This record gives sequence, C-alpha cells and structure tokens, in this order.
Amino acid sequence: MPADATQRSAAAPTEEHSANKSAKPEAPSNHRFGPLVPPKTIKPKELDDQNHLRINPLLISLDEIPPAWILKGREDAVWHYSVVKDDKIMLGSEKLLTVIPEEQFDELLTGMQEAVREQQRRHPETSTKDLTEQDLKNGIDGLGHPTIAVEFSDDGGTLVAPAALSGEFRYDPRRQLGTINDQSGRYMSKAVRPGVDPGQVEKWLENACKVFEKKLGIPVTYEQTKTLPDQPTNSTVAHTAALQTTGNASPAANTPSQPTTFSAPGAPPHQAAAAVTKGKRPQRS
Repeated sequence: MPADATQRSAAAPTEEHSANKSAKPEAPSNHRFGPLVPPKTIKPKELDDQNHLRINPLLISLDEIPPAWILKGREDAVWHYSVVKDDKIMLGSEKLLTVIPEEQFDELLTGMQEAVREQQRRHPETSTKDLTEQDLKNGIDGLGHPTIAVEFSDDGGTLVAPAALSGEFRYDPRRQLGTINDQSGRYMSKAVRPGVDPGQVEKWLENACKVFEKKLGIPVTYEQTKTLPDQPTNSTVAHTAALQTTGNASPAANTPSQPTTFSAPGAPPHQAAAAVTKGKRPQRS
C-alpha cells in the first residue's frame, strides 16, 4: 500500500460514483456465466489519488491459485470471485483480513512500515506519518468486485471492466464443502441486470460450481441470493449443484470431520500490496 493511501482514503468523498461511463463495452460472451455488464458503481476507496481503479491485494485467477491456499486456509475466509471475459474466474476478497493469517499480516505491516520510513528518509520534506496497524487494515480491506474484475491498459494502468457472474466463495473444512453465491450488488443487482431470469442465473451458478469443483477437488454447492424474485422476506434459497468431484474428493456434506488446521504451503502475493493498491499491474515472480 502506498504511503499516502491512508491520507487518500480519509480524503475520499462519502458518496459512490457511477462507473457506467468509464466501463468498457460488453465483450463477446457465450453467456455460460451470464452476459458481461459494467459495475453499477465504484466506491471512492477503490480509486487511487490519480482516480485510477485500485487492484485487489489478493487478485489471482482460479486457474493459478494453489488449492491449498483455500483448502488449508482460514476457516472463516470469505473469497470473492468475478467471471471476466473469456470465462476466466478471478479471485480476491473484500474481507482480506478473513483470508490472510495473522502472522502474514504482521509481516506485511512490518514491511510496509519500513517502506514508509525509507520514504521519509529519502524525502524528509514530505509530511508522511508513520503507518499504524489500523491504517493498513483500513487500506487493504473493503476493495470489492470491480477491483477483482479489473482490466489493464497497454501501459499497465487499470481499467474498470465488465463482469459476468460475481459473488462470494466459502469453504467449510468440517464438511469439506465449498459454497458460492451471487452476492454482488455491483454486478448482479437488478439495477445492472433488469429483468434477469432467476432460473437462468441458477444455470450460471451450476456452471461455476463445476469449475470450482474441478479445480479444488471438492463438492461445491450454490446459494442464490441477489437474483431471486422479490419476496416479502429476505429468504435465501440454497441449491445443491450437480457434483462432479475429481481425484479423491467425496461428497462429504453430511459427514462432519475434524477442522482443518492452517498450514500455508506458500503465501498469496500480499507482498505486492504496494503495487496493487496503486492501480498498476502486479508483477509476479
């Protein structure tokens, strides 16, 4: 996170800005996961001081993520996903502090504090304040689906982009079961998908379940929330998708097991936070 990120967040306006004018036109899609639509809004916190879209610190595609980051990760982790052009599923989190382990956050904080101090030494004329734990938490949490569906310009800058099916993913280690939903106000609400057929959204969710299952080797179900017909109560209809497990996975939804202990085989690229919060393409090693 840049040294001025907390100042930028504090100075941001409180209202959300419409993203429709800056969003790219809908790209071709076979609608396997729904048509691509621009986000309803972009939150002030999701823009940097140059008015460029910030990048989610956890940004990674489902194709690239090691399954252990999810299956052996924090039990209360809330991953967010967006299907972008070419049916690629991108992952991140608006609740990043539910995903990264405490010791990794401490390492990130130490590294960012050292970067701030170095900047102060090189540029003593600036009035950058020391970075606190709360500053870092405020800076990396709350970056939603548009920061996951982000696209890049030729010079590496960021662009607000359309997305198809978007929502949340959770993994229950006790049941060895994954669950996705369509809970994204920016990409799935009636404001951006007027007249959407709830039955069609079910098919999109079923298709997404199969992709998650193939990658993670576990059964995955879905919950349809955002695109249900208007009802007098805030009910959630849960559906069980067709399970096509691979390898040694088994539909263990009704067979509780001991909770999985976190043992990270590696770390997501949180160390790239200084780059990804600034609206530039993260460099992967």
